Amino acid sequence: MDAAREKRAEEKKSVDKKAAQKEQEPVKRTIVSASSMDELIAKINEVDWNKVKEESNIGSRFDFSV
Repeated sequence: MDAAREKRAEEKKSVDKKAAQKEQEPVKRTIVSASSMDELIAKINEVDWNKVKEESNIGSRFDFSV
């Protein structure tokens, strides 16, 4: 039983670490629109992610004082 408990604790730690790393990763978003599926796929493939600005901490703080 102790081995199973330790295993669950280790799994939880690894999940928590992955979540923390995911929060710190920069986010890049852009909007792509097209009139057909083929055109949309072509435009998505042409996105230059080096020119898209990174978003920083979008939605991470809320003001509940109102």
